[in-house]
Amino acid sequence: AIKIIDIKFLQKDAINYKNFIFYQEKKSHHVTMEKNALNCLNHIGVIKLYESIKTDEKIYFCLE
Repeated sequence: AIKIIDIKFLQKDAINYKNFIFYQEKKSHHVTMEKNALNCLNHIGVIKLYESIKTDEKIYFCLE
């Protein structure tokens, strides 16, 4: 199976409110945590990550 993640979705969003700029949490941190967890875990009940590929627009996870 292949999981495809759009990089535009991961970029942080700036919110301008009364001349203050707030940044929402960067979603790319969650993808990094997911990749690290899948790389570390070796259990029959957890999907195995074989490879991850990053292009300019997308991130691909090649899964079991």
